[in-house]
Amino acid sequence: MLKSMRKHTKLIIWIVSILFGLTLGGVSVSSILNKEGQIAGEVFGKKIFFQEYDRFYKAAQIFSFGNEDTDTPDTLRQNAWQSLILAREAKNQGIQVTDEEVRSEINRLLEAQGVMNVTPEIYKKWVQATVREEPAIFEKQLRELMLVQKTIRQFNEAPVEEPAGAEIEQRFKMEHFKMTASTVSFDKIEEAQEFQKQAAGSSWDHAARAKNAEPQTFGPDSLVNLARQKDLPINFLLDLTKHEPPYISEPFPIQDRFAVLQMSALEAPDPALLKENETKYRDEIVQQKKIIRFLTWSNQLMQRANLKDYLPKPES
Repeated sequence: MLKSMRKHTKLIIWIVSILFGLTLGGVSVSSILNKEGQIAGEVFGKKIFFQEYDRFYKAAQIFSFGNEDTDTPDTLRQNAWQSLILAREAKNQGIQVTDEEVRSEINRLLEAQGVMNVTPEIYKKWVQATVREEPAIFEKQLRELMLVQKTIRQFNEAPVEEPAGAEIEQRFKMEHFKMTASTVSFDKIEEAQEFQKQAAGSSWDHAARAKNAEPQTFGPDSLVNLARQKDLPINFLLDLTKHEPPYISEPFPIQDRFAVLQMSALEAPDPALLKENETKYRDEIVQQKKIIRFLTWSNQLMQRANLKDYLPKPES
């Protein structure tokens, strides 16, 4: 297979790691994967023999390059199953990687490393010395990883619904509206409700003194920063922009408590900024929609795959 392309190169990491939330125990499999005919697990209701799993496991080792974050038995095992499931899904969808595509990838890797005019013999020796596999096996591993990558790429290249004007305006508000506010939190919702009524009926400061509460004040800052730093719901902050300050909110849950917020100031930007940044926000929203779509698809894929891992558990 691809005999003319078996040349010397140093691989570049491009394997895609998809977090499916697998709960697999780490184990060294080198001592068991040579047992012909034994079962490593099941995906999509079909048995996976050790030989197939071993190929994906070794590919995960090759493309980890000794990286401490990706070279642990747990992670290698996880990546092997992830790639195997994606490769099976690609075949179910009729997606293929041709010999020409594999040749082009090898050429690309060679050129990136400045390796020119390499003979098949040099390439063969390098594969045997570095990967410790025969070139045909290595190229099969490369093809399968390219198949995984191609499947993900084709899925992500599919169009998503174009953002509506309201979505773009919302993204603009998140980044450019600046709010100054303070909050008071309570253990019980009844306490927060009582404080909110008292603050709305008199004043924020008077209600805080009456409750012997110390408001936390923050801002001015963008809504997106406040949401991240203060753990405030972004949709809650966006709703506040519909009101004129000073404005006292209804009680809302935050972590394991209940809070009331007073918006004391709200700075709105020049509306011209929205027009200037419209394309930027549109692209960001499209990418966000693609990420959400991909995560949904990957979760559904794992559910359909119904992985059953029969590999030995690590010794305690």
